[in-house]
Amino acid sequence: MRHAILFLFTLTYFSLQTAASSSASGRWLLVDARGTTDANDTAAFTTLRDAAACVRPGDVIWIAPGSGPYREELFIRTSGTDEAPITVEGNGNEITGFAPLAFLSVTATNAASTGHRVADVTVPYPFVLRHHGRRIPEDAATHRFAGPVIWDATQKTLTLTDPAASASDWEISARTFAVRIQDVSHHRYRNIVASGSLNDGFNLHGIGKDLIFENITGCDNLDEGFSAHDDISCEIHKGRFYGNDNGIYNIQRSVMRIQNVDIFQNLGLGLALREASIEADNVRVWSSGMRQLHIEQNGVLSGRLIIIHRLAHTTRPWLTYKESAGLNAIATFSGQARDPAPPALAGAGIIHLPAPTPFTSKP
Repeated sequence: MRHAILFLFTLTYFSLQTAASSSASGRWLLVDARGTTDANDTAAFTTLRDAAACVRPGDVIWIAPGSGPYREELFIRTSGTDEAPITVEGNGNEITGFAPLAFLSVTATNAASTGHRVADVTVPYPFVLRHHGRRIPEDAATHRFAGPVIWDATQKTLTLTDPAASASDWEISARTFAVRIQDVSHHRYRNIVASGSLNDGFNLHGIGKDLIFENITGCDNLDEGFSAHDDISCEIHKGRFYGNDNGIYNIQRSVMRIQNVDIFQNLGLGLALREASIEADNVRVWSSGMRQLHIEQNGVLSGRLIIIHRLAHTTRPWLTYKESAGLNAIATFSGQARDPAPPALAGAGIIHLPAPTPFTSKP
């Protein structure tokens, strides 16, 4: 199912004098993969890597609207400051680990195989497949992709099984990261889609604080849509996480605040935390493959308007590859998370929900 993504741009595009023009608080670094130039024939950065390499506190990396997708990771190694954070304005562009996958017609000695369209796969299994913007998961019962395609692990090929199936717009996860954050603080990330990574869409590690994400989407990643580790302190203000192994899974000493977040149709876990703490406001979780809410090792989820929909299925629908790969039983709540009826006092593994909680209807 396709999901329309509405991006509410929080910044207004205005004329840039150069690819690194000055502003009151810092510079504006224009990124445009199409290789545009400004009125002074100064070229924009054509890669995120080049812009990230020269960013300074107070700068804004402005990714030109409609210039993506960017098939590279975004990794800024420089911290901002409390007074001058570093901002990335994505303008709705996709930063992705996906690479195009080409199916070619082959002629075989076996007449039944003649004309099959085959793609050579150079990345290790497991991987994420996407066709026309939609993830193709693997059926848990048959271990086959739920589409007109067969994976041959011996030959390392994918073959289209339906002569009428389109061979265009196929993608395969080929890079480890989409948006990577490591040991930095005072960053802002706005209006970005992070997809197709072999790890997390938004991957946060190390020591970092004042990391704020606004109107983001993490989708179709082999691991989490968003995951904070170690000693990370971060916030999400409006987000969508779907089509991942797990939607959001935070661990260790990480601390997060999330507001206006939807987590849905992830293959394994919806919202999960281990040791970590999450304060949530207006968060909905539905249609996970295995568990909607999973809490372990005294993780704490607190807040208001946390709506967890009961799972309708009783058997695993899709294969998963990370934390939920070894799970067997389907459960709305698991680990230290428990059905909040009646609501419990604050403590490890306790969730706070409005009363009554609409478990039976989908959003």
